[in-house]
Formats: sequence, C-alpha cells, structure tokens
Amino acid sequence: DTLEETYENRRYIIYQLVLLTRTRICASLAIRGISFWAMQQDSLWIENFDSMQVEDRYPNEYMLFDTVGNEQLPEYDRMHGWICGSTFFVRGNPTTHQIISSSDYFRGTRDSTPVMIQVDSDQKDETKME
Repeated sequence: DTLEETYENRRYIIYQLVLLTRTRICASLAIRGISFWAMQQDSLWIENFDSMQVEDRYPNEYMLFDTVGNEQLPEYDRMHGWICGSTFFVRGNPTTHQIISSSDYFRGTRDSTPVMIQVDSDQKDETKME
C-alpha cells in the first residue's frame, strides 16, 4: 500500500519483496537445522510428490533442485538440465545457510567464490531464460 499504484516498477518491486521474504524464511530455517521443501504455487507434479521420497534418495546432498521443463514438449529441449529455482529442498545446516549468491556478487568485491549463482535478465529484448 505504501507504493503508489502508478509507480512504474510497482509490481516488480512487490515481487522482489516477496522473494526477499521467502529467502529470509529459508535462511532462518536452514541456520536452525530445519530441512524443508520450498515450492511455488504453479509447481505441477505428475506423481505423488511425497511418495517419491526424493530427499531420502540423496541423503548426502545439502540442496536438491527441480529442473525446468517437460520432456513431452520440444520447446524445453534447449533447457535440459536447467535448475528450476521455484522448487528446491534444503537440508538445514550452517552450510546451506551460506551456499547461494545472487547476481549482486558481480557488483561486489568478489572476495569469496559462491557455490552457485542464479542470474535473471532484466533486458527488454531478451527473455529471462536468454
């Protein structure tokens, strides 16, 4: 409500605030040793997710990610193996609390090398995936 309806980037700012809140919740759970799955509301599964017991199949992994796409649709062929950042599992511990950096890493001092970087495009002539 504090952002005027006519503000140019209002929807983008609200979306980023939601992501920031989600990130802080995830970090808070991880540092407390609480393991969890995070999913967005548009995640669709063709199998009962709970019965897949994904985290039990990878007991030594700190984080598990879904991949982008649907192998039944050819437009996803070029994205084979890409991480879908909306669905992930975090095995709560101090390491996972510190594991991911955003594209802000490129604007900083780069004193430490992140394990993973997630980058979005904000250019008008490219899509997010490009």
